[in-house]
Amino acid sequence: MPARLWEAALSSTVGPRLWDDAQACPLLERVIQRHIASGMIRLHGLLYACGDVRSLGETLGPAHPVRVAFNPDDLGHIRVHDPIEGRDIVTPALAQDYACGLSVHKHTIIHRAAAAAAEGAVGVAALERTRCAIRDATAFALTRHGDI
Repeated sequence: MPARLWEAALSSTVGPRLWDDAQACPLLERVIQRHIASGMIRLHGLLYACGDVRSLGETLGPAHPVRVAFNPDDLGHIRVHDPIEGRDIVTPALAQDYACGLSVHKHTIIHRAAAAAAEGAVGVAALERTRCAIRDATAFALTRHGDI
């Protein structure tokens, strides 16, 4: 069978993967500078905090910026670089139900829609309501008009 010969030839010549998904994740991350205020870091209007970041903020003070790395496809957590110990602190979003698995692009769309409806400051509850409304409208459009 020619197909089996082709697959055998490919499997013998193609080398191993250079990295797995966990190793590739830092390649996709964006790195920015932020300040730790009240033991928290604000990124894209969401708050991130944990005990290690709180203590780092107390040690460095509010004027010292820290390096923050985040995956634009998942706002559920960020990595805060501790310049004293030379390690990264994985810091979860306070609104895990909303942020986990949410991309920056989707969050921007949801935030703009929530801000237009609220005409003021947008909280996590408003973001979650807007996210549900957009999801329901999309589901309705797909059932009414078929797959896009």
